[in-house]
Amino acid sequence: MYNNSPSLIPFQWDQQTTSEHILLVEPSCGELQACSETCCELSVSAGGPCNIAETVTCRLGHVDDLGRASQTLSLPVSAAVKNCELVVGEAELDFGLIRLGESATRTLTVRNPERSPVDCSVRLSPTGDLDVEEFDFCPSSTTILPLDTCTIQVLCLQSHL
Repeated sequence: MYNNSPSLIPFQWDQQTTSEHILLVEPSCGELQACSETCCELSVSAGGPCNIAETVTCRLGHVDDLGRASQTLSLPVSAAVKNCELVVGEAELDFGLIRLGESATRTLTVRNPERSPVDCSVRLSPTGDLDVEEFDFCPSSTTILPLDTCTIQVLCLQSHL
């Protein structure tokens, strides 16, 4: 925000809260000196994936006893909050040829680039080519902490034709 006037201007941002999200501007209040500027940061918190289209309001000038300000500034905010995403290190696991009755183990690396924990479970989707019972994942489910990596052992047991 920039104050182009010769006077000090007090300001106060209203927090926008709904059941799905919170929009908060920091600093939420203060005084802007004459012919000066201050940087404000908008924080968006959401309980899950959603599209946000809200207006955040800043009250400028002195506020009277009824909460009315000299002027208000409205800032439209549009955001798309996505699901947490994990990054898998390998595009595919190659077990090669496995003899009947033998097994092979490969490692799958999963990284959480997000700033919040992500619950993860690994399973093989049934297809006509693979027998789901021939694969075992350890761990099969876990919570990956923010900016952390998890290693999953994938066991393939060739038990029948």
